[in-house]
Amino acid sequence: MSDEIIIDRYKLKALCNQNRGKIIKIEENALFFPLNYSKNNDEIENYFVNIKNKSKEHYIGVLTKELTKNNFGYILFKEGDEYLGQISEEKREGFGIYKFNSDNKNEKDIYLGYFLDNKINGIGIHINIIQDSPKNELFKYNCNIGNFKNNEFIKGKIYSCDNGFEQLKFKDENIKNEKGKKVINIEKNGNLTTFTEGILKDKKLIEGVVLTINDDGKVENQFSYKINQELQYNYEYFDDENKIKELVNQLNNLKFNQFRINIQEMYKKIITIFENTKGDFNYAKDLIIDDNLKKNFNEYLKMI
Repeated sequence: MSDEIIIDRYKLKALCNQNRGKIIKIEENALFFPLNYSKNNDEIENYFVNIKNKSKEHYIGVLTKELTKNNFGYILFKEGDEYLGQISEEKREGFGIYKFNSDNKNEKDIYLGYFLDNKINGIGIHINIIQDSPKNELFKYNCNIGNFKNNEFIKGKIYSCDNGFEQLKFKDENIKNEKGKKVINIEKNGNLTTFTEGILKDKKLIEGVVLTINDDGKVENQFSYKINQELQYNYEYFDDENKIKELVNQLNNLKFNQFRINIQEMYKKIITIFENTKGDFNYAKDLIIDDNLKKNFNEYLKMI
């Protein structure tokens, strides 16, 4: 933090000791609050700060006595991206939220989950809103839920909504057999839901099963398919009752309306946390010290 407001750390330490439990205003762009993390209450090991620096970066969070970012904090980068979460030696590591800046006012891009060495790594949820509806509801968007590695989504569910048409895909590079990769795809259009389970090889579905049911649970259509040597599909009526029951059960366990509602609610909660953190010094301090954000993460995952 070399371009932060410069203050001698020994003078700051003495100032904090004299004003324990109070917010210390250094000047217009800097607020400090001493945090007692050490066993000896006479020693100040960390500071909670609200600082805007010369590079137009805004930081609200924990500083070590060497004035480096650590533990937990909020960062508004000069490019416009925002981060709220765990920090280790100035790097994004652990649990956090990253809000991507976009030149397109209608597009909103946010990630909630785990980081390692400033990269998205581990379990997380990535929501990319392409367009909001006029009623302030999510209208056209994609949501990846699962495992990420080095900023790439590698395993989990891919849920998308486009003006009422909903789709759910399952991504797992490890699900393979001797023929190819297993693919599961669910689509909902109006009151009909179509379940496709098949084998993907060379980017083409070579065989599988298709089942369509209505909102009342009645099976409207079912068939199996297989590609022949002429690269044309052969379709057959599908009458495996056990398999049909299995597919219907999977569909019943995936409520598309609940997916949409939960993602909307989760996104609104995240935005509220961001806005409250920037606008209320004490709110941010309590959030960071109590680490409530991480405690709620498993609840977010259960919502999806």
